[in-house]
Amino acid sequence: MNSRVHKLHVPPRQRGITTILIAILLLIILSVVVFFATSVGIFDQRTATNENRARLTQQAAEARLNLGIEYLKANAVNLTNEEVGGWLEPGSEKWVPCTSAAPSGQLDPCLSIRDVNRRNKMYRFVDNGSTSLPYAGTLPTGADVTAVTLGAGGSTSAITGNVVATLCRFDIQDPALPDCSLDPETPGMISITVASAAEMAAENAKAEAQETVGTFRVIGGAASVPLVASGLVTGLGNAEIVANPNAGGFGVPGSIWSPAQVDIESSGGGGVGSVSTCQMGEFLQGNDIDDLFTACTGNGCGCPSDGYLSGHFGSTAQENIDVLDIDGGQGALPDVTYFPSHKTSPVGGAQLDDPNDDLDDSLFEWIFAQDVVDGTQAATATQPNVLQNCGSGSEDCAVKALESLGAVETNCSDLGPNSAGLYWAKNGCSMSGSVIGSVANPVVVVIENDWQVNGSKTIYGMVFVRSSTNSATFRGNGNVTVFGSIIVEGNVNTNGSIRYIYSDKVARNITNSPAFLRFGKIPGSWLDASSSF
Repeated sequence: MNSRVHKLHVPPRQRGITTILIAILLLIILSVVVFFATSVGIFDQRTATNENRARLTQQAAEARLNLGIEYLKANAVNLTNEEVGGWLEPGSEKWVPCTSAAPSGQLDPCLSIRDVNRRNKMYRFVDNGSTSLPYAGTLPTGADVTAVTLGAGGSTSAITGNVVATLCRFDIQDPALPDCSLDPETPGMISITVASAAEMAAENAKAEAQETVGTFRVIGGAASVPLVASGLVTGLGNAEIVANPNAGGFGVPGSIWSPAQVDIESSGGGGVGSVSTCQMGEFLQGNDIDDLFTACTGNGCGCPSDGYLSGHFGSTAQENIDVLDIDGGQGALPDVTYFPSHKTSPVGGAQLDDPNDDLDDSLFEWIFAQDVVDGTQAATATQPNVLQNCGSGSEDCAVKALESLGAVETNCSDLGPNSAGLYWAKNGCSMSGSVIGSVANPVVVVIENDWQVNGSKTIYGMVFVRSSTNSATFRGNGNVTVFGSIIVEGNVNTNGSIRYIYSDKVARNITNSPAFLRFGKIPGSWLDASSSF
């Protein structure tokens, strides 16, 4: 019997399910990764877009801020001017006290000052009902910060916003603690806080910025005596000099200041002529002090024979303490004990300037606060010569200083009543105008080496006759009136009836006039918000 072995038929085992599961799992992981990457990419794109919009609006706010500051610089002469056209002209003020209500619907610049007490002593800018600075008219052709291009398609989105400003007028009555004041008794420097806002409404982007700029003087200040000379004063003719009543301290007048002898009493050789000096009250001869610049430009004022300080009247001649010179034992004392010259006085052998002050070794340094001479040299002359090692290493340091101060070059023929600021006559000065400068905006004119003035003229300000070797000369004749002072690095020898009238108002305007001010950004004042801390 044949026996056969019968085998069971077993179906083949299923294979590949594991592969499918792994593939599905990997697909899920890849999907998650792709989704996550897409999400991150979209998020990054949105973030980058938002950052781009934020940067654009911030840049626009910065641009507006800087344009606002430049607009203020361009109008520096008018900022605190109360005369016609000035921003504090009564009835046409562009600076309005922060204590008054701001125009409705306008950004209030006063809110940029958090300290309420300080805010109430400041002004906001308002022009024709708007608090925005109208800088657009001063932009060069084609300049625009009102729209930006977005994306490769060249689409644009408008940027709106404005720039506002607040003004602080410092009262320096207490120099150790200056404070803002709406009506400063002793006006000093000013500071302006400029706030800017920019908004791209279509992109929901907005930025703010603010910064404070302050003023500084380009000159050290006005002379405190109407006639100053580092050399000899050998002739003054029939000059009249109205003293600064407090030149040497309260109640101590000063008319002439020199480290040499000014011989008032002698009527012969060596004398300075029939000069007379007096106080302002006597000079006015009954006129009101407010009429000084009107009544006294003609013959309505003068030093009287019974009220003069120093000078000649008839057979009487006297020299009083208002003539601050070195008499060598003659005349009234005290003699000069200080003079910006670094010279050893022949009376007592004392150094006349302050050895610890690097900016009083010459008259130029004293007025313009520029270090141009070597104050350590043993001075046997009236003043040390100006150093010649500036610029390229061989240039006159006083010349370079005047260039850096922004002095406007002139031959003086273009000077008139509307002139204001610092002028420099490098190659002679011939004043053809009958009125130079004004009370509100006096001039400071620097003349090289020699000045001869003639005719009938009224000058408001300060004339500085300069010499690097202290050999300048001031000569003149005629009916010239100077409301201010004349300073000579050398000798004075004039004739005629020149009048030197010291005026507190002119001196104050020389010191604080916007024409002599420059703006600088105050470090640490920038903030990316329209409100201060």
